Amino acid sequence: MKNFSEKDIEKGFYPLRPFQRWIIDRNFHKAKSTMMNESILMKIHPQIDIDRLIDAFNKVFENHDIFNCRLVFHPENNELCQRFDGKFFPVKVEEWSDEEFKNFKNFLAEPFFLINNSLYRAYIFKTPSANYFYGEVHHSIIDGVGIVMLTMREVDLIYKGKKIKNPLSYADFIAEEIKIPPEKIENDRNYWREMLKNFGNEKNLPPYDISEKSSWKKGNFFYEFKNITQEFFKDKGNKESYFYMAASMFAIAKSTNSKKSLMTWIHNGRTNSKEMRLVGLMIEQLPIAMDFSENISLEDFLKNLQEKMTEGINYRRGLDFVYDGGFEDDCATFIFQKKNLGVQHYLKFGDLHCEVEEVERKLWAASQNILDIEITVSEDGKTFVELDYDTGNYSENAMKNFAELIDEILLKMQKENISVNEIF
Repeated sequence: MKNFSEKDIEKGFYPLRPFQRWIIDRNFHKAKSTMMNESILMKIHPQIDIDRLIDAFNKVFENHDIFNCRLVFHPENNELCQRFDGKFFPVKVEEWSDEEFKNFKNFLAEPFFLINNSLYRAYIFKTPSANYFYGEVHHSIIDGVGIVMLTMREVDLIYKGKKIKNPLSYADFIAEEIKIPPEKIENDRNYWREMLKNFGNEKNLPPYDISEKSSWKKGNFFYEFKNITQEFFKDKGNKESYFYMAASMFAIAKSTNSKKSLMTWIHNGRTNSKEMRLVGLMIEQLPIAMDFSENISLEDFLKNLQEKMTEGINYRRGLDFVYDGGFEDDCATFIFQKKNLGVQHYLKFGDLHCEVEEVERKLWAASQNILDIEITVSEDGKTFVELDYDTGNYSENAMKNFAELIDEILLKMQKENISVNEIF
C-alpha cells in the first residue's frame, strides 16, 4: 500500500490489500482457471418464495460495496488496484430442463476475467423438478466467513422481513489501513523476517515423488482418521486446532528427517466486533515455524505453538513481506474447521432448509498451492483430512502415505506425558 495516498482514495483508487494481491498474482499463473472461485450450489426448498429470495439476494449485493469491486490499473503509476464503483448485477434467472441441469451443473464454474469486470455471479435456475441457486465470487474479494456467516445470514434476515444493520464499507476499511504508521508496518515485517531467516530456504514439505515442475493441476485425497475421536478432547478446552497442526508439522518433519518445520495456517483475519461484520476478504495466511530439537513435553510444545499462533496474529500488518517473498511455495498450508453439518450441507431462508450440492469442477480446475492440509471435524465427531495437492509434485499414493503418517502420529500424541522426541 506504500504507493497509495489519501489523494488516490479521493479519486476512487484503492490499493490491494497484501493477501488480495497474493491471490490475484497466484491466479495470473493460471489465468484461465477457477482456482480462486468460491462457489455454492443450493437446491431451494419448494416452499420458499423464489421472488422474495431473489429480492433478498439483490438487496444484499447492493448493500455491500465489495460486490461493486473491480480491478483496474492506476492511470498514473499503472499499478493494479481496485475501485468500488462497478455496475450492480442482479441475480440472473434461467429456465433449464432437468436433463440439461443434470448434464451441465458440474460445468457451471467459469474463470473470471479479472480486469475491469464484475467479480461475482449469481443465478436462479428453474427446472421442472426443483429450483436452484448458484453463486460464485472471486476469492480476492471475499472469504468463507463473508459468504456464509455474513452474506447468507443477511439474505435470510431480509427474506424474513427483518431489519438489518447498516453495512460496513470495505473501501473505508482499506482507507483506514493506509493510515497505519509506516514504522508499525515495518516493525511487523521485522517479526516475520526474524522468524523466517532460518527457514526460508528450506523445503518444508513431504518429499516429492514426482520430479516434474509444478503443473498447477489439482489433486485431491480424502482420508478419515482412524486413531482419534472427539472423545479425546472432552474437557480439554479448545485445543483441537493446535493438536492437529502439531501432528501435521510432526508428520512433515518426520517425512523429511528434520527437526524443524515451517507451515502456514489460515486465520479469518477478524479480531474485533467491527471486523466480524465486514463483508470482504479478511483472512490471512500466517507462517508458523517450530523447532523440535528440544526434548520437551508435548503439553509444553502445544502451549508454545498456541502462543506463537496468537503472537503472529498481532503482527499481521507486516505479512506483505511474507506474501511478496513467496514463502508459501516452500511449505504446506494448514486449515482446521469444525463443521456443523447443518451449516455445511444446507442453508436456510425463512426457517426452510436449502440443501447444498457438491459441484465438481470438471473444467479449468487448478491447484492453488503445492499442498493444503485441511482437517475437518464433522458434526458426528468424525475427523477427516483433505489433501489438495499439485499433481506435478505428488502422486495419490504419496498423499495416502502422508495422511496415514499423520494418523500414526495422532495415536502417539494421545499417550499421557509423552515427549516430543518420543513422537519421532
